Amino acid sequence: MVLLAVIGAVYLEIAVQAKATHTAWVVTQEVVAGTALDGNNVRRVKLSDTGDPVQYFRGDPIKEHRRAANRLSASHLLSDDDLMQTQSALVPLTFKSAPPMQRGDKIDVYVLIGAKTIQVGRALVVEQPNPTTVLVPAADEAAWVTLQANNSALFAVRSNGIGVPTGPGLALGDAASQLAGSAAERGSAEVSVPSPSPSASPAPTKP
Repeated sequence: MVLLAVIGAVYLEIAVQAKATHTAWVVTQEVVAGTALDGNNVRRVKLSDTGDPVQYFRGDPIKEHRRAANRLSASHLLSDDDLMQTQSALVPLTFKSAPPMQRGDKIDVYVLIGAKTIQVGRALVVEQPNPTTVLVPAADEAAWVTLQANNSALFAVRSNGIGVPTGPGLALGDAASQLAGSAAERGSAEVSVPSPSPSASPAPTKP
């Protein structure tokens, strides 16, 4: 009887797990980075518990006022990496120089202080290109407003920040030295391939 009870309990647990579901969220239309998620672009779905590990967002992106961190296509299952990790503030920025931008682009921002250029923003999302408004971490809102209020010389680079080194900034001489070194390294890495020697023509045969 004890063995039957154990077997019955095991089958009952399997049956319960088979019917278990989890709440997840699916994108209903393509969105670009920085888009606020709401009932127009995401919907709640139920996922059956199959026992396989599935990476999905377990919160409520609408109630939590979350934004997309990247471009997301329709039918995409939301995961933690798809969402901006911090609360954002929307700030207007005036750039002295910037590439063409569109909504959802990611940019790095530099400021010129004295003779040194310093990176102050990495992979920031453009909300509107003209006039330019950018989503920044809410904790940095006052700092960005201060730069803008003082007409700081800001420069934008369209980038996702990957592979870009961090540092205290560069002076003009440091930048020139770094670029010269990079150019020298690339030049030494180039290997010239000799042209193949022409093959000898066969000697004509006498008839």
